[in-house]
Amino acid sequence: MEKFFTLNMLWFALIATAGVICHVIKKWSDGEIKESINAWFICNPRSTVAMLLTVYGSLVLAVAAGQINDVNDLNQVALVFTWAFAGNSAVNKQ
Repeated sequence: MEKFFTLNMLWFALIATAGVICHVIKKWSDGEIKESINAWFICNPRSTVAMLLTVYGSLVLAVAAGQINDVNDLNQVALVFTWAFAGNSAVNKQ
C-alpha cells in the first residue's frame, strides 16, 4: 500500500487548489460572483464543502490507485489542474 501523505501528494493538493482558485477567479471576472472571493466561499458553505469533497476526494482516490504519482510529469500536473478546475465547475453552479 502506497503512502498517501507524501511530498508528491502535497504538491498535487496545491496544484488542485490552484485549479479551484483559477475557476473561482474566472467566475468572478465574468461577473458571476458579485462579492469578494473570500466572502463567496464563506457565504456558500454547501458549494465549498461539495467542492472540497469532490476535488480532494478524487485526488486521494487517484493517488491510491496509482494513477498519479509523479509531480515531475507535466501531463499529470496538467491533469490534476484541469481536474480541479472542471470539478469545481461541475459542483459550483451558483
